[in-house]
Amino acid sequence: MPVQIQCTSVVIRNDALDRVLDGGAEDFSSIAPNSKSYSDDRLSQASFMSPVDAEAFAKSLELRGLNRSGESPEFVIVHSH
Repeated sequence: MPVQIQCTSVVIRNDALDRVLDGGAEDFSSIAPNSKSYSDDRLSQASFMSPVDAEAFAKSLELRGLNRSGESPEFVIVHSH
């Protein structure tokens, strides 16, 4: 099942969540900041009305050890229009 992209979304690779969360990607809901969060077998995402809120969540992911730069980012911010 694909993840749904709404407003501004932070999309994270599940293999990265498996590396940094004790419960792995299945435990994503414990760090997702709102109920507009979805996952499939490869990706997880959290949607935000404000890009500022999405950026704050992205910074919290970086503090957990995830990266959003380089050739193979572990998460990205996507703005839908």
